[in-house]
Amino acid sequence: QHFWVFTDTRVDPGSPRPITDLGLPPGVTVEAAFVWGHNGKTYLFESSQYWRFDDRAGNVEPGYPRSLTLWKGVPPGLDDIISWNDGRWHSQWREVPQVNGAPPAVFQVARSSPG
Repeated sequence: QHFWVFTDTRVDPGSPRPITDLGLPPGVTVEAAFVWGHNGKTYLFESSQYWRFDDRAGNVEPGYPRSLTLWKGVPPGLDDIISWNDGRWHSQWREVPQVNGAPPAVFQVARSSPG
């Protein structure tokens, strides 16, 4: 329920900070997060819902949380997400089935945002 801010490899003064500073409601536990290269927004996941964080504005965007079902094939309760510059990402240190009915492979992020 806290987050740390770094400059290079150093923790910034005042860290850790409560996640409510990001605009998330009290009691939320962020289970996974990643920056989507398509739009530069940070997505924060908890259980079966997610928030979209605008790094430039410094807060969660209005209209969130939204249902995780908008990310087709992504299971609820993520532990972690690792993203690559080519748009692929893995969750829970295992591969997620690909969107668009392709055989199980690496989840390919769609070109348009789910919301």
